[in-house]
Amino acid sequence: MKTNQFFATEEVRNERLAICESCPLLFKPTFTCRRCMCFMKIKSSIASMKCPENKWLATNKIEAPEVIPQHLEERCIVIWEDIKTGKAKNNKVKKEMIELYNAIYKANYLTNTNCASCLSACYKGIKRVIERFN
Repeated sequence: MKTNQFFATEEVRNERLAICESCPLLFKPTFTCRRCMCFMKIKSSIASMKCPENKWLATNKIEAPEVIPQHLEERCIVIWEDIKTGKAKNNKVKKEMIELYNAIYKANYLTNTNCASCLSACYKGIKRVIERFN
């Protein structure tokens, strides 16, 4: 079996999300952490990530997905409506687009970047995911 050192297993992801759901720092309408400002449904998928409050840690318990995890594909479909013009609707959308790109393509663009080529790469990466559904 190949190992993937990037995505956490579904079991680890679900454990992390359960911890997040009970955390007072979680902003439930967007499922973002008020401490690190990350989208936790994405961050919890990445094996090397950890909670900023150390409520859950990075893990080596990993899986080897043959495809992009479904929940990340679903987020791409949802966010596409807000980025399909080539420009993110707002900073929240821009940040989620970058986080999704980083999670799917194993990159580490800063979520506050304004670099046109970085943002273009993220947009094109999400677009490739969307094109698989058309």
